[in-house]
Amino acid sequence: MKLKKYFMQILKKILTYRFMHGKVGKNKFKELCMSDLSVIIINNLVLALTVVALLGIVIVLIIRNTVGGSYKLNRIRQTA
Repeated sequence: MKLKKYFMQILKKILTYRFMHGKVGKNKFKELCMSDLSVIIINNLVLALTVVALLGIVIVLIIRNTVGGSYKLNRIRQTA
């Protein structure tokens, strides 16, 4: 009985040491990885949406400048 209690104390010390120093067991490691993975995925999605929005704005501005510029040029020619 004392031997079992002694081994349980050693096991508890090993597990707490691993947890405190980043060497976590398999289940804890999976939980940590999943939370980190979801954060990485969300960050990547936000960055992708931001890039798409900025590209859309740039494309709209380019189209407006080219179409608007030709419209203004034709209007100046008609009045002259």
